[in-house]
Amino acid sequence: MAQSYIDRREAGRILAERLHGHVPGSNVVVLALPRGGVPVKKMSRGAPVLPFNLALVCLGLGNHARTLDNLARALAADSQMMTWLGRNAIFDPLRSEPRFIALMKRLNFVGKA
Repeated sequence: MAQSYIDRREAGRILAERLHGHVPGSNVVVLALPRGGVPVKKMSRGAPVLPFNLALVCLGLGNHARTLDNLARALAADSQMMTWLGRNAIFDPLRSEPRFIALMKRLNFVGKA
């Protein structure tokens, strides 16, 4: 179920709280999906929004189904960023999900760090 926020500032604060400890460093840029992602293309000024980037946003918002959908798209697009699935702790909430496990197998990351 979608969560409602008072405004974008509150949504940003909540997202930052959820990401705290998962993203190293202080120079972090967070993209957001207002109103469920409809205006993403408009926000990107016509440039394509990469599926891996959308997956990170959806993960930060706690939407695992959309995260996995976008990770599957990123894999199909041969995204070089997929190498982070096996290494980055930000993906830990997905590690028990069957679809994530299947992605890890397709990437030959099963049994590796």
